[in-house]
Amino acid sequence: MRFDSENSNKEDKEKFEDIQARYKKVSEEHGSEIKGVHYITRSEPFPSLYENADFSLGAIKNSIKDGEIKTNKILKKGISK
Repeated sequence: MRFDSENSNKEDKEKFEDIQARYKKVSEEHGSEIKGVHYITRSEPFPSLYENADFSLGAIKNSIKDGEIKTNKILKKGISK
């Protein structure tokens, strides 16, 4: 993990150092290693002002299902490499 100090402020540097310390602790204690990070977002065919305000059961279930589908696609890509 590297930090770009030229384009960052003190608060960002402190946050990065905290994340780096926690990652080091987890990797040493549990033998884990983060090999990559994937950013998954929702696809909204018709974005609206209220798209993030719908907490109905159906909307939450659809968000979970959409996230699972996108995650599985990313995992399958990683396995086939």
